[in-house]
Amino acid sequence: VECLDYFFIGEEESKRLESEDKFAELAVYGGVRYGVTKTEFHSKLKLGLVFLIVEPTGIEHYAKPATDIGALHFKVFVDTPLETRISRFKTRAFADIRAARDDPDKTVASYFKRFESMLTNELTWKDMVKWDSIIDGRESPKDNLNLILTDLAML
Repeated sequence: VECLDYFFIGEEESKRLESEDKFAELAVYGGVRYGVTKTEFHSKLKLGLVFLIVEPTGIEHYAKPATDIGALHFKVFVDTPLETRISRFKTRAFADIRAARDDPDKTVASYFKRFESMLTNELTWKDMVKWDSIIDGRESPKDNLNLILTDLAML
C-alpha cells in the first residue's frame, strides 16, 4: 500500500536522492530503481524489531548503519529448495500475468528475468554471506517467521 508499505517516487527523484547520498541502499532490478533512504532506515530502526528482506549484496548496506546506532542485526538465510521456489514462482507468476491488463508483455518479461535470476545468481546466495542462522524454507512464511523469532529470542 502506497505510503504504508512503500513510498513510490519517480526515477528523477530517485536519481536526485542518489546524487545527494540519501540512500542507505539502492538497487536496480529489471530497469526499475529500488531503495531505502537513510532517513527511513533510521526511523524504522528506532521502532524496535525490524525485518528487512534483501539480497545478500544489500546486507552490508544495512549492517553498518545498524551497528553505528547500536542496533543489533541478525542475518538469516531462508534456504528454500529450488523445486519449492519454482512451484511458488509459477503460482505467483500465472496469477500476476492473468491479472495484468495494462501491459501483460511487460509482466511476462519481468517474470522471465526473475526466473533467470532464480536459476543463476540466486543459487549462490547461501554462500555469499556469513549467516547467523539458516532455516529450512520449505515451510510456510508464517512458520519461517516463528523460527526466526525463536532464534532472536535466544540472543
